[in-house]
Amino acid sequence: MKLSRAHCELAEAYLPEGERKAAYARGEALALQALRLDPVFLRVERERGFRAALGVAGDVGAIFWYGNNLGRLLAYDYGRALFGGTRDVLAAFTRAVELDEGYWGGGPHRALANFLAQTPGFLGGDVARAVERDPAFLQTHVDWAEFGAARDGGLCCELLGRGQGGRSRRGRPLAPHGDIPEPTLRTLAVIVHRAPVLQSEVVKIRGQRAYGHIGDLLARGFIVAQAQGPTKVLIVGPALLAYFGVSSVEELRARLDLL
Repeated sequence: MKLSRAHCELAEAYLPEGERKAAYARGEALALQALRLDPVFLRVERERGFRAALGVAGDVGAIFWYGNNLGRLLAYDYGRALFGGTRDVLAAFTRAVELDEGYWGGGPHRALANFLAQTPGFLGGDVARAVERDPAFLQTHVDWAEFGAARDGGLCCELLGRGQGGRSRRGRPLAPHGDIPEPTLRTLAVIVHRAPVLQSEVVKIRGQRAYGHIGDLLARGFIVAQAQGPTKVLIVGPALLAYFGVSSVEELRARLDLL
């Protein structure tokens, strides 16, 4: 299970886009190996199929990281997503919530909410249910705005406003050169406002996709990571101050005040 988690986090935080698919696939395979160590899981899988076996699996870690790796892997394989892959992810996260909703700092709830918000309805997604699961989880509101309301500008702004504690969304672009994707920019805003901040805290706020955002920001020198136990402390890098044309973190915080 730990190796499955390691492959997922390696891909999210450190690997370039071209190498992530293989890491997710390996992470999925390792999680399946862990699940199949359970004789009950094996018996139900033989008799009733894989998804039924997920419903009786007892290793919450293996289930959770299986869902995380597979969910990311499906972005590279739409055919598999159409023919059952998304249902397997939904079954995995649902079972993880049943077993231990507090695992990984409430990870099963957040993962299920992200899945419901980002997945088309005909594949099992449900943005309204996603928000109902955890109204305080910022990333769900952002996902709803990005994936479920992108064609409705008013609704998009309203949803983002909810996720920002009721503040309205500004009309001007936040990144002066327009070359930072908005999801990455929102993760950056969390880091800037809380720095120095634990990477694990940023992930709890922004969801698992924050690992990829952090990797991109590290590659550009916008943030610096310092090891601290099993996680890292993130601080603002001088390249970020230069990018925004400011001389201090305080001035930068005033520029990135959406979050």
